[in-house]
Amino acid sequence: MNPLALMQLKSALEKLKTNHPQFPLFLTAVKDNADVGTVIDITVTTSAGKTIHSKTKLNPDDIQLMKQLQDLS
Repeated sequence: MNPLALMQLKSALEKLKTNHPQFPLFLTAVKDNADVGTVIDITVTTSAGKTIHSKTKLNPDDIQLMKQLQDLS
């Protein structure tokens, strides 16, 4: 990854933590408790009322990615 892009990503993550302090705590709780077979079920409702839904069962690659992303922060 481009070092400049990595610095920009880190800055964006800091802004996310400032704007939405509970969201990173939620993600940390998920990371700390998720294991292979955990199901992540997400529903997003847009300001226009449109609902978008996704359901994913975590596999070993997903757990590894979560650990790598945690190491970036």
